[in-house]
Amino acid sequence: MTTIQKYLAQYANENDRGATGKAFECAIREFFAHRSVKAIKPQGKADCFFSYMENGKRMQVTVEIKTACGEIATAHKSQFIVYCPEVDVDMDAECQGYVFSREEWVAFVNGYTGRGSFTRVNSRGELHIQSFRSEGRPKASKPIAEYIWECCMAQPTAEEWCEGLRGE
Repeated sequence: MTTIQKYLAQYANENDRGATGKAFECAIREFFAHRSVKAIKPQGKADCFFSYMENGKRMQVTVEIKTACGEIATAHKSQFIVYCPEVDVDMDAECQGYVFSREEWVAFVNGYTGRGSFTRVNSRGELHIQSFRSEGRPKASKPIAEYIWECCMAQPTAEEWCEGLRGE
């Protein structure tokens, strides 16, 4: 059982369309902290803090965790963003979350030059990545999906990023 599946069981509610994203967030936080987490962070708060040693000094950075077409308006407030375009519950979260620095994230969100808009504002006024083609959205934008995957594949996974900073 992957950590995503473990947390998905906690959020098993047929009316919660965001359960997979919540489970992914908890799984990433567990991977970074090396301990189970009790719940997701409230909207507007940094999803997690990541600590590592640099030149004998403890460093800490803020990390926002985003999935698919979720709300992204506050993501740029964190120093790093872990983004997973399409969560695979059968794969470890740290192997499918791609890490962007704040600057890389802003360039990613603003860099799409294809037809249409990369972002959209929903009926509640929240900023989201535009729907893109995936297994669950077969009629959504293929060019946006190709752009997202191209950008993500150029970034380190959470596992690689963590290993680079902590040497784990």
